[in-house]
Amino acid sequence: MEGQANVNVVAKFGVTALHLATSNGHKAVVRLLLKHGATEMPISGGGVTVTPSELVNIASRVERTAEMRDLAEYMNRKHCKQCDKLADTKACSRCKSVQYCSRECQKKHWKVHKPDCKTAA
Repeated sequence: MEGQANVNVVAKFGVTALHLATSNGHKAVVRLLLKHGATEMPISGGGVTVTPSELVNIASRVERTAEMRDLAEYMNRKHCKQCDKLADTKACSRCKSVQYCSRECQKKHWKVHKPDCKTAA
């Protein structure tokens, strides 16, 4: 940015670096572009203009949405009850309610799991 780069260059489809950074949730990049003179321009020729603070807010929402998607993906994937490792797991053969990445982890966790396993089975 120190050189002669034009931060307001409009690429294909009428988007700028500021639009791309905003839509991908890159708050730091949005702030940097604004600091170096990026202006809020109509998005894709639709005539919609947003203020710099609105751009940072939009980027924040996109960033939070991406974080929530990552968290949901983590929660939906199977992870070992003992070591919390995401892996190809196998369910407890008795109750099928918990997952382990290895026989060793299952053995280590047995004292904790045993009371729940008896009631679930």
